[in-house]
Amino acid sequence: MNKKGFSLIELLIVIAIMAILGSLALGAFSTARKQGRDTIRKADLAQYKVALEQYYTTNGSYPTTGGAVHDSETTANSIFTSNGPLSSYLGGSPPRGLSIPTKKYYFISNGTTFVVQADLEVGTCWEVCFNGRTGVLNSVCSSNTSVACHIP
Repeated sequence: MNKKGFSLIELLIVIAIMAILGSLALGAFSTARKQGRDTIRKADLAQYKVALEQYYTTNGSYPTTGGAVHDSETTANSIFTSNGPLSSYLGGSPPRGLSIPTKKYYFISNGTTFVVQADLEVGTCWEVCFNGRTGVLNSVCSSNTSVACHIP
């Protein structure tokens, strides 16, 4: 008997294997996209640090938050807006990572020190400090204390 083609079982096995491989590839791609967005957030924080240092050079102090934590969603005139105190040092517009939804940026300053933080998708919180230290916090962002910066 001369048999041409594949049986139904053989085709189903091949389709199942392809579906498994496809789901593994999509999972890895999703993680890579999250890491890419986190890299954008970290670069944004570095931009804020440079802008804050330029602001300090010009004005003799950092923009103050009066002890409150300013975040990128609820503070109308914070450093994260296009009309905030850093707008002229950031080219008139906030960094591109602020357009990524559901992830916040935080800023707190007493005029002589500052901490800028961002929620990460892979990890918890990344912060940049006035003293040049950067790193991942083991706690959530927006707390009034900073582990890496040693600011009370």
